[in-house]
Amino acid sequence: MKLRMLFSVLWVACSIGASAQVVLLKKLDRFTNNLSSEFGNLNSTKKAELNSFADAIVNEKMNSGNASVLFSSNDNSSLSHIYQVWLQVALDKFGVKNITTSSAGLVPNVITKETISVLKASGFNITSNPISHANGSYVVRYSWSENELLMFSKKSDNYQIPTKSIVLKDVDDTILNQSNASEISKQIAIDMMYVAEKIHNNHLLSLQ
Repeated sequence: MKLRMLFSVLWVACSIGASAQVVLLKKLDRFTNNLSSEFGNLNSTKKAELNSFADAIVNEKMNSGNASVLFSSNDNSSLSHIYQVWLQVALDKFGVKNITTSSAGLVPNVITKETISVLKASGFNITSNPISHANGSYVVRYSWSENELLMFSKKSDNYQIPTKSIVLKDVDDTILNQSNASEISKQIAIDMMYVAEKIHNNHLLSLQ
């Protein structure tokens, strides 16, 4: 009986450790806490698309032990970065491990000022990266720990892009401007939080 109780305690401890959530920066945490209330506004077509995306990530993780999500666009200057950042934050918020995100473009271009501005407005801490890249680069921090992303425009053959266990997601190169940036970024955040929640709730990943 005592041995069974010990194994039960160890199992619970391992489960908690495997799904430990990242503590987000205060403003960003407040922003993300309100996103789940928007899930009901997603139409059936959008939910079907997001469910399919989540399933593809789950299947890759189950087959390979990990998954790398690559958001691809024409110039990797705007929305592909926003998708990458929001999915990584959502996965970390739900405590999902062994899934990474990245972005790339066919012809890399300078990251737009609207991209930087709208992410900062949501609560991300973004600073210029001292290591220069052709089109500039930024360090994106989103938690009280050491969690961060390096954001710079690049092609898919860049050495920092994973080459195995890839789940590819093509992104529309919608142009951000001051009037639509906030709305578009929020919708991406809602979509990626929905995807991360679906991944988190999948019973096959509950102990990983």
